Amino acid sequence: MGYLLGIDVGTTSQKVVLYDFEGREAAKALRPTRVYRPRPGWSFFDPGEVWGGVSEAISEVVAQIGEPRSIAGLSVASMAVAGFPVDERGHWIYPAMTWFDERAEP
Repeated sequence: MGYLLGIDVGTTSQKVVLYDFEGREAAKALRPTRVYRPRPGWSFFDPGEVWGGVSEAISEVVAQIGEPRSIAGLSVASMAVAGFPVDERGHWIYPAMTWFDERAEP
């Protein structure tokens, strides 16, 4: 049987779901997304925690079906306008500011 993997990196949780080709949910895993608020008006996500949560959720879902080669494709949705700045080697250089961070307001 073949599957499609959906990954949603959201502001409240990281969700990974496998669907069969008929659109039925075959497996699901969630990890919370922690928001850091070190000062009033500031809010950001830790890149390592987000990547770790997504990786763990993918592993959990794949373990539920037992055969990763049966995954035919994947789709990723992410946190609105938040992004993880990276250097030329792909290493993150700063936490991802949330869409509700207020530092750029006048």
